Amino acid sequence: MYGPEEYTKHYRRKDYEANPINAVVVLEWDSKEEGNHVYLTNGPMDAPFEVFDDYDDRSLIENCLFREGKGPWNLLHHFPQRNEQGVLIQTFFTATVQALATTYRLWERQQELRAEKPETTADSLDYSLLEGEGAQRWRRRLKQENRNKLIVFVGEHYGIFHMAEFAVLVGLRIKEIPTELGTPADILARFDLGP
Repeated sequence: MYGPEEYTKHYRRKDYEANPINAVVVLEWDSKEEGNHVYLTNGPMDAPFEVFDDYDDRSLIENCLFREGKGPWNLLHHFPQRNEQGVLIQTFFTATVQALATTYRLWERQQELRAEKPETTADSLDYSLLEGEGAQRWRRRLKQENRNKLIVFVGEHYGIFHMAEFAVLVGLRIKEIPTELGTPADILARFDLGP
């Protein structure tokens, strides 16, 4: 029985007529045998390729929203209340934060592309800008890039330093300094501090 709740609750009545469900069977795609995939739909069968494409887009929803939401965004854990309202609020806020983070990543990538090639202006925030990097890989990459950094707060001011750089600035001796940071004298000079 397919249909909205009001429609399906009368399925035991004699005059009840079920909504038809159509099927698109894909036997071959790009000259390869597909193994008889069947896509069920309530859509019209005038253009079966449109139905196939729509369900292909559904994989984006499955992979980008549901899998990402359940894993890295903790959609299945830590509900504030274990009732319907708590689950709805958790789901809404998780989806909102996920959308905001994705929009930020798209905007950031757009700015990088504009800096690299100012003559090409990509105005739309298209998901292809992320080049297949999902939220989980993005978080891992950020963690890798920032694993040796720390934030120091002094009053209303703050600074982000590499740990080796900070060690030199506070007068600690360390065995190895990453080559990209230079020598201790280079680090002190970068902050206008004498040796």
